[in-house]
Amino acid sequence: MALGETTVSRSWPWGAAVVGDPGAAPPAPTEALVTIGTGAVVLRLRHAQDVEVVDGEASLATATCHVRVLDRVEATGRTTLCDVVLETPSGKLSLGDGSGAVAIEVEGSPRHRLVVSAEHLRSAGLDEVWVDVVPVTQLPLSVL
Repeated sequence: MALGETTVSRSWPWGAAVVGDPGAAPPAPTEALVTIGTGAVVLRLRHAQDVEVVDGEASLATATCHVRVLDRVEATGRTTLCDVVLETPSGKLSLGDGSGAVAIEVEGSPRHRLVVSAEHLRSAGLDEVWVDVVPVTQLPLSVL
């Protein structure tokens, strides 16, 4: 069940978005569509400089990030790009880049599972991406 949803559709001047704990240092982006760190992931998005021309007017390209906070992981028909548990000591998440970030309302948990997926994969960057977030509230059996 969805506990909350946030969608951000805008131009991304660096062609990347960071999703993770606001206090975490993001991993250095790579050529991969998703770069994974301990407290954040970097999503490679369609770069704003991929100018679109509509009716003779040029405009910056945009990409859309959908973030859903769920009580459990749900199956989708999209391609899964990563399924990872992030350390989130603040109990918070954000989505953004150097131009600004949006706070994502989540339960105060020190770890969150992120499942990143997309329908159309572009090596130059994603036009649309989904990030499903599930608070991790139980210790894995290996720790018990």
